[in-house]
Order: sequence, then structure tokens, then C-alpha cells
Amino acid sequence: MNAASYDDNMLYRLAQTLAGGGQHFTAAALRKLAQEGYTTLEEVDGTSDWVLLSIRGIGVGRLSEVRRLTRSDWQPPSPQAIQAANWFLSAALLALRYWPPETLVALIRGSTPATAAGDWVEKQLALDVFSQAVRKALYYCEAEELVQALRQAGNCRAERTPPAESSFGLDVQQNAVSMKSVEAIAPSPPTGPSDGNGAVGDSDHFAHPRHKRREIVQCYWSAREKREIGNKDAWARAHFNISARTLRRYEREFPEVNKNRHS
Repeated sequence: MNAASYDDNMLYRLAQTLAGGGQHFTAAALRKLAQEGYTTLEEVDGTSDWVLLSIRGIGVGRLSEVRRLTRSDWQPPSPQAIQAANWFLSAALLALRYWPPETLVALIRGSTPATAAGDWVEKQLALDVFSQAVRKALYYCEAEELVQALRQAGNCRAERTPPAESSFGLDVQQNAVSMKSVEAIAPSPPTGPSDGNGAVGDSDHFAHPRHKRREIVQCYWSAREKREIGNKDAWARAHFNISARTLRRYEREFPEVNKNRHS
């Protein structure tokens, strides 16, 4: 949007007025929404929280400031819903690297996307993680809200793809909401015993079943060999929403992965 267009944008003009009165946090949120093409508070009020939160730079703190301009009794989403939203948006940005938006929209609406034989592991894992994130998000919102959020996230990614070291999803630090690792919320696979070789089976301490944990380790070592990893923790969180500590635990579980790659 050019400078001339801003003159006709009521949100931008409201932002200027509020900034003059010292309400800089609210003004910054309104300017961001104006940059994304929103023009009136009525239009913003009719847009779901999930769609607004998918805008880069709009966290729960800024959303709260904007919502309370039109809804005095508005309450922010629960920490669990925020965490689900963060996971969904992270997974969406990853999946959009490999899959067209139409495929991901179909998955949200309940269709099972066809996968071609020979797809590389990163592509299939991206879809699997996205599918898990969708299932979790649907506890807190409607499918069409996720579709809109996906498209909004896709538009933001097309304009500027964030580097691996930056955080994806919601700006939850602004809102003093502690984002826990995905292990705390992901559906837990059935608990299972050791496989007899010292390896741990599936248990509720892992976000992913055993075969997925192995694939994550393979994916990590593949990316490492290609020199695609600048920060291990950032890479693990961006691609699989786990910490570097969790990834190291996966590596210890499958030491043969690295050994086999260099044998």
C-alpha cells in the first residue's frame, strides 16, 4: 500500500491519532493491519482471532489492544489454544515449502492427500507434522478459520520468508505467555516397552512415534551434511516444534543413523 492509499485508510488514520495520545502499542498493531490491507475496525472485528494471529507481527498482546477497541469484554485465547495456533502456523510455513496450498486446504477439510512414491523424507514429514498440527488446532477453531489462517500465512511467506533462526508463528513473548514444547500437547502414542535392543519404544514422553523420531534424526543429519543448519535449536523448533534437547535425545535413541551415514 502506497502513502496515498494510507490517507484513505481509517485504521491508519486511527493509528496516527492514538500514537499522538501515547497509545503506541495499539497504534503499531493498527498500522500493521493497515499494511495487510485492512481498512476499518468493522472489517477487523469480523475477522477471526486465528486469521489475525497468522499475520506476522500480530501476537496476542497486539490482538488484545485491537479487540478491546470494539469488544470491551473480549478475552484472549487460552494458553493451550495459543500453543496450538503457534504449532499450526509453524507447521503451515514448513509444509508450504513443499506442498501447494490447495493440498493443505484439502487436508484441513478432511481429505487425505495423495503422495507420490519416491517423495523425499523432508516433504513427507512436513505433511505429517502439518496433519498433526491441524488435528490439534481443530479442538479450538473451525476448519474454515484454519483455511483462512493458512492463506494469510502463505501470503506473508510469499512476501518475506523468515530465516531459520527467527521464530515462526505467534509473537507470544509480547504477551507473557510461556510457549512449551510440542511434547506437552501433542497426542500421545500408546506406551510401549523397550524393543529388546535397548531402544525405547513409543511412550507418552515423546511427541512422535518411534518411526517418526528416527526419520527426524535422518532429516537432521541430512540437513547437517548439506550445511543447512545454522542453529540446532532454531532448526528443530522451526521444522518439528521440538527443542534441541529433545532432538539430542532422539539422536541418542538412534545412534546407528549417524554411524550408517559415515560407514
